Amino acid sequence: MGNKLPNSIGWLFLLLFCLTANVRAQKSLNPLLTADSLASGNYKDVLTSFFQVGLNNLTDTNKHINFSSNLFAYMLKSNPSLNIDTNYVKYKFARNTNLDLNVKLNNKNQFNGFSLGFRYAILNGRDYTISKEFISLALSNNYDLYILHDSLAAKRSAIRDHEVRKKFKEQTEKLFNDSAFTFDKLDPDIRKIVINTAEQGNLKYFLNLVNHNPSVCLKNNAKDRYEEVKNSFQNKPLWTIGVNMSSYSDRFQLNTLNVSTEFLKGIINPNALSNLELNIKGNLGLGDDSTETARNLKRGIISWDAGINWVMKGWGGNQTFLEFKLSANQSRIFSGLYKGEEGNLFTVNGTLRFRISNNIWIPIQLKYDPKTGNVFGFLNITTNFTGFGKTKN
Repeated sequence: MGNKLPNSIGWLFLLLFCLTANVRAQKSLNPLLTADSLASGNYKDVLTSFFQVGLNNLTDTNKHINFSSNLFAYMLKSNPSLNIDTNYVKYKFARNTNLDLNVKLNNKNQFNGFSLGFRYAILNGRDYTISKEFISLALSNNYDLYILHDSLAAKRSAIRDHEVRKKFKEQTEKLFNDSAFTFDKLDPDIRKIVINTAEQGNLKYFLNLVNHNPSVCLKNNAKDRYEEVKNSFQNKPLWTIGVNMSSYSDRFQLNTLNVSTEFLKGIINPNALSNLELNIKGNLGLGDDSTETARNLKRGIISWDAGINWVMKGWGGNQTFLEFKLSANQSRIFSGLYKGEEGNLFTVNGTLRFRISNNIWIPIQLKYDPKTGNVFGFLNITTNFTGFGKTKN
């Protein structure tokens, strides 16, 4: 699948060494970390929440080392005091911005130019961490339990007998806060009070729940329903726009200029072990027309790519471990067409992405040209990491 790669094993070990040196146990920034852990590998390619390093086209003569950073993560890395909720809300622009650096290498692994890029999410429905809709859905999903908890607390305060009140408090608090305590472990008299309280409040969900499963744990049930709401945001739309500029290898002069946009949205059930994502890309690129002596940006290419990404979950708490994206790509050269060159190119593309650790992905890309029957293969390595140790909230 392509040419031999000089020193590719060396690059692999370098990547693994950098990953080991930078990634540590992460106990803070919990909302951000949780949201990031649920994201698909394809999503992190569109917009990373922290940092991403990738080695691309490892089987080709023209390789790339990519580094992407979320602007807020970079600010937080430089100034840990920003790690408070008010700043997280305040710096919305930074949280939705990625900065990209791409270093190009030739077949001898020598410097062959670089590119700088900027991406911004003009629509980021997946950011549940500050979403009013998320708070509303999370509360409504456990509405019966909130109401029941408050109603039982009010009844407890009206109990005059100290011992009875103490026992009532111990058992009802266990009912809501102990992951090992189930509804059927309540004393019969207290269980009757709980049922009567739920009937008075017309708490139908709770009544149906305990009628069908008396051994239910309310704390675990509430957690599961909260997770369902959180996971549902993995189907929300993400829409980014970006600009990327690259240089020649021998001088700091513009070689290409690309303006791009990308849209991503889940389309089935984000709480299932398998899901589908719609992925659409568009790109307008200007590059050097090599038929002219002077360097220029007269060669223009417009392209689009549309496909479906199949996501398989189940790695370490419902994280994705395998993805396969199938897409169609159409490219048209509208200026600077070379003699004998095809002005329109259509390819069918496939990307198989599998996870080998919490942070490292191996994407294998295949491109098929129906006109010529040629198949091109590209091997990449991508790592997504936070770069944070134990930071204080």
